Amino acid sequence: LLWVGLGAGTGYGWHAAGPLEYRPDLRIDGGFASSGLLHLLPEVGYQLNERFAVSLQSRHQIIPAEGTRGGRPGQPARGAHAVLLRGQWSPFGATFRPFLSAAVGGGEGFRFRFAPGTVTAQPGTDTVRGGPLVFGPGAGFVLHLGDRFALVLEARALVGAPDLAVLGEAGLGLLARF
Repeated sequence: LLWVGLGAGTGYGWHAAGPLEYRPDLRIDGGFASSGLLHLLPEVGYQLNERFAVSLQSRHQIIPAEGTRGGRPGQPARGAHAVLLRGQWSPFGATFRPFLSAAVGGGEGFRFRFAPGTVTAQPGTDTVRGGPLVFGPGAGFVLHLGDRFALVLEARALVGAPDLAVLGEAGLGLLARF
């Protein structure tokens, strides 16, 4: 059974101490931050049997820019993109079905967003990255809406390496099965 899906979510997590990406002359302490406004999660998957599924999911994080660039060349990161190979396991098949998942992949990883003025006196949005390698566990529920459609709610943790960071994120999506 093949499916396609689209989800959206947001996240919050921990990053290690280090330089900002756009203003590498500014360093920040390790701490907690938001991943920004939104990430989109298009996905294509295959149900191997009643309990196991595999999918390929892309993660597109959107980071709105604020403030000025302070006369610096270039621009701050406006997002992060990654591709994840995911496995899912469900203890049983039903209309309302819990599942556990695991993901591994890479790309740009994910980013934490810092608004203007939140880190010393930087004039515009800046970021810290987790990645480019990304992996982590998740858990969620699928609610089947008839034979073809389902709603999905998932919470997961993504660990980024070698730029060390941990992101907790939640997402809601819609799947269409074929």
